[in-house]
Amino acid sequence: MSEIYFGRNEVVDGHARRALRSGAVTVAARVVNALIQIGSVLFLARLLSPEDYGLVSMVAALVGFAPLVVDLGTRDAVVQKTDITERDVSAIFWMTTGLSTVLTLAVAAAGPLIARFYGEPRLATIALVSSLTFISSALACQHYALMRRAMMFERLGVLEVVANLVAAATAITMAFLGLQYWALVVRPIVYAFALSAGVWSQVRWLPRTAALTPEVKKLFGFGINITGFTLTDFASRSIDRVAIGYRFGA
Repeated sequence: MSEIYFGRNEVVDGHARRALRSGAVTVAARVVNALIQIGSVLFLARLLSPEDYGLVSMVAALVGFAPLVVDLGTRDAVVQKTDITERDVSAIFWMTTGLSTVLTLAVAAAGPLIARFYGEPRLATIALVSSLTFISSALACQHYALMRRAMMFERLGVLEVVANLVAAATAITMAFLGLQYWALVVRPIVYAFALSAGVWSQVRWLPRTAALTPEVKKLFGFGINITGFTLTDFASRSIDRVAIGYRFGA
């Protein structure tokens, strides 16, 4: 099984046709996910108040970079690398998981500071729970990258749609039960854990003990450049929400 994900990436017969089909499946999955997103927003908008959205947005503007930074861009690095070994990916997995654990603890500990910054006590608990987004996102990173490397886009599309459905159903159910803004807080966490469970069930590869080799350092160097761009883009899109939340509250 490991030869599917590791070793040398080479062009084989039918590669162009397979790439075209994979692209079509990816687009179709994104359309379905967009429809799920729109449908769930229509339900949640009727069940939740503007204040619920405001509270979650105030925290998300500060910690919403979780999916962008936890893998340090290594998902793209793993996919584009001509040769990759289990040892390399294991090292990346443990390092990104370690980073996400540190970020989870840091955001959880920063909850009171975020609440004080905005002058809204409820944000401390929201930040504490939202910090789980870091670790839940990190668990899926390398297995997701290995599936992309193996061009398993059809399965990835199905897994993403299922995870989105599970997350949307959970949020709508919580909103019906009167849990208010917690429906929005929990949704991305449920999505990340559901996607992680899906990719782990498909790849069935367990990380091993690994070391920081020169090849791993190269992969991180490639990924950090991507991360720098995405973080800059995130900051430019979030600064207005931070300012509005600070000035006007939820």
